[in-house]
Amino acid sequence: MTQSRLLALAKPCLLTLLAPIILFTSLQAAEVSPLLLQRCAPCHGPDLNGVGGVFPSLMTSELVKKGETDVIVKFITQGSPPDSKSLVKMPPRGGHLDLTDSEISELASLVIQLAKGYKEKKPSKVVSKGGFFTEMYGPVASTGIETEAVASWPPGESASAEVKALYARERKLLSEVRKSGAKELEGLTLEQMSHLQSTDLSKPSDKATGTSGNSPGKEVPKRAIDNNPKTKYLNFDGEGSGLILHTAKGIVSGISLTSGNDSPERDPRSFVLSGSNDGEQFIEIARGEIPPFKARNQSKGISFENDNAYSKYKLIFPILSGKGKIPMQISEVELIRKEVGQFHELSNRARALQEDIRKSRKEVRYIVSRAHLVPLGKDRKATIVFDSDTMAYTM
Repeated sequence: MTQSRLLALAKPCLLTLLAPIILFTSLQAAEVSPLLLQRCAPCHGPDLNGVGGVFPSLMTSELVKKGETDVIVKFITQGSPPDSKSLVKMPPRGGHLDLTDSEISELASLVIQLAKGYKEKKPSKVVSKGGFFTEMYGPVASTGIETEAVASWPPGESASAEVKALYARERKLLSEVRKSGAKELEGLTLEQMSHLQSTDLSKPSDKATGTSGNSPGKEVPKRAIDNNPKTKYLNFDGEGSGLILHTAKGIVSGISLTSGNDSPERDPRSFVLSGSNDGEQFIEIARGEIPPFKARNQSKGISFENDNAYSKYKLIFPILSGKGKIPMQISEVELIRKEVGQFHELSNRARALQEDIRKSRKEVRYIVSRAHLVPLGKDRKATIVFDSDTMAYTM
């Protein structure tokens, strides 16, 4: 039977079949708060009664039935424990990183109240009086596929040695932060430290000009402040070349330099940093040697005393690692702001460690579809898909 013929036979009884589905969805939506519908229903279904063995029912959950709000709040906040046997592990905050603590508490209370008055019902079989539709199986509120497993954090006893070593590094770093006595960092988690305001006064959007225009088109001064170590600024003038950065006005008490991707002889070995507010008269702030780079795209930090704020900074490299007429190259230049300069190393380590932890944990990706699948005919060779969000159907 052709698809067009199937559709023609199906339409007379379409409303008869879909009426119980629409009624089911509407009644449940009326009972559930917008917060539950937005945060919980996409996975647990519009009635929060789970999805065919993939996402569990909140209404029949033993955890919810106990009615212990604090326990449920902890579960929502931290996600599924490491030893969870669920097919799909719930990520922290259900994957909604913007979910606030107050919303989590409200969700826990709402779910407990709904579960108290819930009476489990088995879906009934509906038989149409005529037409091609003979039976309805479902509805299936949504389907989900877990494509990768996620490791909970902090790691459990069954975690790999690599993950446990990363956790040990995290505890060590946070211990160092506490011992530093820095009130600005007190009580921060590793993730919060990794997202601290940048220590770099310069931004990729700032204006950057070279001491000359003797640079390749793709290796201009702007590449030194684009926050991408895979690009670089190159100047064929070599020794004595550099760049001028036009930034927001601020006090700089250090610089961070990242070596280029090749040719170590092009690396700067000394620097002179000057500041100006009019762009005409530059006052020397600091000068000195640059520690040798032992690897490509390696960063080196240099600190110095300075109490004066400027909006334009000129950085010159008088000496290079190699001899003769060779170009100067630098991958990244950062001007370290004085107010956060003393925490530069700690925040950089936190950022690097957080990235290592992220790579060690596989993320969960879901393919979710909120639709009702209705087989057509006794042979069930065709299916109508009813979308409860748009009230539309397709063959």
